[in-house]
Amino acid sequence: MTEQNQISEEERYKYIGFETFGRKTRPFWRDEEERESYVEGIKKQLGSVFRNSVVYSEVMGLSDRIAITIASLVMIVAPFLVWMKVDTLYGTASFSGITGFLNMEGFWFYVEMIGGSVIPLTVYLTTVLAYLSVLFGVLTLVFLFLKARTQENYIRRLKSVLRLQAIPFIIFLAIIVLGLIGQRIPFGSHLGVDGLSASYSIVTFIQFSSIGFWLAIFGLIMNFNKSKEL
Repeated sequence: MTEQNQISEEERYKYIGFETFGRKTRPFWRDEEERESYVEGIKKQLGSVFRNSVVYSEVMGLSDRIAITIASLVMIVAPFLVWMKVDTLYGTASFSGITGFLNMEGFWFYVEMIGGSVIPLTVYLTTVLAYLSVLFGVLTLVFLFLKARTQENYIRRLKSVLRLQAIPFIIFLAIIVLGLIGQRIPFGSHLGVDGLSASYSIVTFIQFSSIGFWLAIFGLIMNFNKSKEL
């Protein structure tokens, strides 16, 4: 039964269409001169033979530029927004990333009363993070819109500044680690700060942190992730 169902070699080629198109395909180009002429035309239009290929398409698309621009602008603006906000006996006190450091007398009294090293170090690291956020936001925008001699140099330069934004992100992780370590606060519940108990922890930091801080972190993460895609 199996032998009766077998088809001949000739029938097989007819079935899959080899008889129609033939076993050998015709050359795509009429001659070498036509091929070279086409390649030269592509070079003049796009500057590279490979730019007409999906594989070698432009690395920086419009969506990438928009995403990096938005993230960088957020990083510049965020440090001027509220980073820390607490309710005290004397009313609500809020501090931005940059200007808060310039007016530390408003809250440093409480830091000194608390003592220890975790909280003061957290304050300093948060301030450094704010200044780096502005710095890298500006640098990224400059390198994003500054022209380069070649596309490769442009991508390499932009990618390097995006990768460097791992530095402020590491500082952010250090702040989180300090929060996990925590610190005992003698008479913390008697300092007149709402939400402050006898100890400082990551929960305390998240409770006191505000929108400006998290917007800066969001921008840093977005730009750093883009460095992996380029």
